[in-house]
Amino acid sequence: MTGVKLTVFETFINDETEHRRRVSSRQPDMPGQYVPTWDEVQASPYDRWDVDLDGPRVPIDMAQSEAGFHAALRDLTA
Repeated sequence: MTGVKLTVFETFINDETEHRRRVSSRQPDMPGQYVPTWDEVQASPYDRWDVDLDGPRVPIDMAQSEAGFHAALRDLTA
């Protein structure tokens, strides 16, 4: 045991318009990297978090990036 608390953050964007804007404007960071389209993101399956199986998590809405960052920071320093 290290005595360190593990915090798992699940980030999401609750505002579909903002989510679509971010996905559509993404550019690859590395040569040969594939960036999915909005349609591909929408078609991808999403597995809901299972607290019993996966343990606790802290959901953070990143629609407003700065607010999401501060929410995560508040959780880590609580």
